[in-house]
Amino acid sequence: QNFCSRLALACRICVLAVDYRLADEHRFPAAYDDSMAAFRWLVSHGPRSAKEEERATDLFVCGDSAGGGLALAVCLGATATIRTLLRGCISISGWLDMTASTPSYETRKWDAEKCFGD
Repeated sequence: QNFCSRLALACRICVLAVDYRLADEHRFPAAYDDSMAAFRWLVSHGPRSAKEEERATDLFVCGDSAGGGLALAVCLGATATIRTLLRGCISISGWLDMTASTPSYETRKWDAEKCFGD
């Protein structure tokens, strides 16, 4: 939540932090379902009131690591109408290559002897 609070302050925006269900305890697609439910709620309620229905505008979806992959999945899973409200997707160190085939998997691999890597 510290990251979300700092992001909100720095960008002067409203932020909704989603506490989605995590694997191993919860199997796929639990995290995706939770994220989509939160996104649909946000779209229909907007930033001014959690109780009144008011359409949100100018939405960004952001996530870090596995959450970065979820952020992209939420954007791609949104309906065409909802996508018109999206202004961007921020995937910070997102796990987006499920094939693990990009060169960085080898070039940035952890080296225990040198104590270097990602």
